Amino acid sequence: MDVDDSEELEEDSSAIVICVRKRTRVRMSYRPCDDAEPGFTWYFIPWEQKVPAVGRKAEGGTFEDLGYMMTSPARRSGGVGSEAALSDDVRFEVCVKEKTRVRVSDSRCDDEDNGFAWYHIPYDDHVSAVGRRAVGGSFYRTGVESYRARAKGGTGDRAVLEPDRPNNAPTKRPPRCTRTVNGKCGDATSSCTYTVNGRCRDNGGLPGRVPGGL
Repeated sequence: MDVDDSEELEEDSSAIVICVRKRTRVRMSYRPCDDAEPGFTWYFIPWEQKVPAVGRKAEGGTFEDLGYMMTSPARRSGGVGSEAALSDDVRFEVCVKEKTRVRVSDSRCDDEDNGFAWYHIPYDDHVSAVGRRAVGGSFYRTGVESYRARAKGGTGDRAVLEPDRPNNAPTKRPPRCTRTVNGKCGDATSSCTYTVNGRCRDNGGLPGRVPGGL
């Protein structure tokens, strides 16, 4: 298989994930799906299809996670393929209290304290200071490079804690579950917490949360 064939296969197996109101398929911010609010669900759009901007109706996708090779969140403005995807962008990761999105010390997430999670914010968006509510991002996790942010926050280079050392570890997916026992994940090291049609899913790294509609 040559390089062109490999790139084409990857694109055919990739999707953009957005959050929609299930009844209308109107695209929303990621928060309702992050919080598994009733009436909202993840919607997967193949790479070559157009992704709507927030507030517009989504078409050409599916509510079912088909196990795409790569799944990326989308820019708020939408677009097609790399124009819409955030997968190639560096992002900030900040630790927040899940219920409020208030930013806390990174150590709470490093220590995997209950009720705290990494929140991913596009590099060109503003990062809130510790003690302030984080906005504009999502808990949805992909394997792109991520930077830690200064406690005082900021935007872009002004917010980077270590400019020369992007942090990859927290954004890499742990091994997926390969077997289930009585409907539960049977692999101790897996991030999978539920199954869909007998297949393990990890819901973007959000323990215990099942997207609406699945």
